[in-house]
Amino acid sequence: MPTDTAHQRDALLRVLGLLRRRWWAAATAVALGVVVILLTNALPLVIRRIIDHGLLPDDSDATTAGLALLLGLAALRWLADVVRREVSGQVGLRLEADLRARLFGHLLSLDAGWHGRTEAGRMLSLVGSDLRIVRAFVSYSALFIILNTLTAAAALIQIWLLSWPVGVAATAVLPLFGLVTIGYGRRTFAASAGLQERVAALTTHAEENAAGMRVIKGLGRENEEVEAFTRRSAEVRDHNVALSALQARYLPWTIGLPEVGLVLIVWFGGYLTIRGSLTVGTLVALSTYMALLVWPVSSMVGLFGSARRAAASAARVYAVLDEPLTVADRPGAVDLPRASGGASVTFDDLCFRYPGGTWPGLRRIRLDVAAGEHVTIEGVGGSGKSALAGLLVRLWLPDSGRLMADGIDVADLTLGSVRAAVGYVPQDAVLFNGTVRDNLLVGHPTATAAQLDRALRLAAADELVRTLPEGLQTVVGEHGHLLSGGQRQRLALARAVLPEPRVLVLDDALTQIDTETRQRVRHRLDELAGAVTILHLTRPGVGGQPRGRVVTLTADGALCETTGAGGGQR
Repeated sequence: MPTDTAHQRDALLRVLGLLRRRWWAAATAVALGVVVILLTNALPLVIRRIIDHGLLPDDSDATTAGLALLLGLAALRWLADVVRREVSGQVGLRLEADLRARLFGHLLSLDAGWHGRTEAGRMLSLVGSDLRIVRAFVSYSALFIILNTLTAAAALIQIWLLSWPVGVAATAVLPLFGLVTIGYGRRTFAASAGLQERVAALTTHAEENAAGMRVIKGLGRENEEVEAFTRRSAEVRDHNVALSALQARYLPWTIGLPEVGLVLIVWFGGYLTIRGSLTVGTLVALSTYMALLVWPVSSMVGLFGSARRAAASAARVYAVLDEPLTVADRPGAVDLPRASGGASVTFDDLCFRYPGGTWPGLRRIRLDVAAGEHVTIEGVGGSGKSALAGLLVRLWLPDSGRLMADGIDVADLTLGSVRAAVGYVPQDAVLFNGTVRDNLLVGHPTATAAQLDRALRLAAADELVRTLPEGLQTVVGEHGHLLSGGQRQRLALARAVLPEPRVLVLDDALTQIDTETRQRVRHRLDELAGAVTILHLTRPGVGGQPRGRVVTLTADGALCETTGAGGGQR
């Protein structure tokens, strides 16, 4: 993740560049803010006139007219400020939603290797707290940095116009305040970046414990995990304390220095008033303008601190958005032609190794699978079966060689058409928190009741659904933990065959199913012979007699033998 100031500034500018899509709303918010500033700066002049031409001369008509004008300007200011806050809030919320959707889409597009190297908690932190920090900057801090600068500048100009000696006194305080702002901003950035890293680590720990709760309980690791979580929580607390300490150290200066300027103006202006150089109304106006200068100036430290935090979060977000898509459609990629029956699959001198992995990798894999053929690829654990299955659905790319479907290099085909043609059942059957029906429809939302029944029957899951308390409407729980491993595998298989794929890839997908049910599943899948190409990757001796041609994948990632007749059962 980039951490230097230049990268963070660039990331923040890129976020602000997204406002081009909503430039009209952003411009409206700024324009309304300027209206608020103009009305605010008019109020002290009206007060000056009420005092000098109404109260002191005891002119009731001038006083009444001035108060009516003051009330009218205040009402207009209130209305403009309400609308401005509504518009700026909507701009920030919509930008956050757009950026979150873009980030989430990019996360889903990144290859499986990237996700394997990245903590889940870091991704949750990105789409959660980091984007909220960026949105707060766009909705609030960025706008107020502009408006508060204009407010302070307008108030200072009015002070100079009313009395240049008083203007000199007011201006003298500002350089000191600038030094405080710069020092606070630099220190805030480092502390904020560290805090976000700790929050990501804490989120990862919580997410992993939630997913592995059964393992933790089974191993009696509750106390150890609580202690580890407490340590990470303490790190978050310590970084929050450090940020609070910075605020405690710097914020009193941001309030105190402008108030010193206010005291100087009241004292110096009072002296000039006594000498007759200023009117009482002018002194009150000067004091009011100085008060208007105090709040924008004192809030700048917090606003610049918010900008620093947003820059750190934006840099983290764009570090992910800038990750290249290694698995993506090539220019000119075409769809895999839709056809009835299975698709042929060819591994042509294929080599692959996980990036940075110690596993030997797949070496010069050569295999021709005819359309509609059933091939069993046997291999011990760690021989590369899952890697081979992942290459078929393009979770990653081969290091060399080609993978072809119907004689076409899959690198020249669109991802969508390849994945639509392949039904993939990984060894870890993942279900989503929802109903059985919701999970089945993930890959085919428009499936009919007849198609659902057929898919459930092929996976021998029809009997399972009938035993569930609410049938297809039964909630399976997070990750499907309300079901057994075998039940999850059968539903995952049904989900894969529901869209009627041309190729079905089973990656140790029947290992948790009992022997009797496994044999029933295998016999029912035989009904797909010729209509679907089936590649069953499994461990030797698991699941009884293998179907079709049998290919052995050695521990060092090579195909060493082929037995059985192509297309038949051994």
